[in-house]
Amino acid sequence: MSLQSLTDEALVRLRAAGTDLADVEAKRGQGGVPKSLPESLSAFSNGTGGLILLGLDEENGFKPVPIDAKALAEAVSGYCRDAIEPAIQPEIDIVRVDQMPVVVASIPAGDRLRMPPRQNSRPGAWLLSTQPRW
Repeated sequence: MSLQSLTDEALVRLRAAGTDLADVEAKRGQGGVPKSLPESLSAFSNGTGGLILLGLDEENGFKPVPIDAKALAEAVSGYCRDAIEPAIQPEIDIVRVDQMPVVVASIPAGDRLRMPPRQNSRPGAWLLSTQPRW
């Protein structure tokens, strides 16, 4: 399935839920790479994988926002290579949502023999929780 199709399906689910999901996270990405990106990369890689969508505003119904898609896509690739140990190899593309570019990264589940993927700059590994945010 193409990343555009996966994004379209994920967007329907995100908008119905009104929040990020266990296997999909949306981030604004305006002004560059979100500070929480390494944690998200580590968490998805430590679980069953997932999608990260950059260029969507959760607080505004997951509507797209203006981003520098090429720079964000390159930055995500760099973070996967340099900020996570062991490095992860996502599939990254620039797709369209409501005629605007959105960067999508499909993060694979980590190699169980080399686990856990973690941020180079912080001790410990990140996991996603399906617990409510209260």
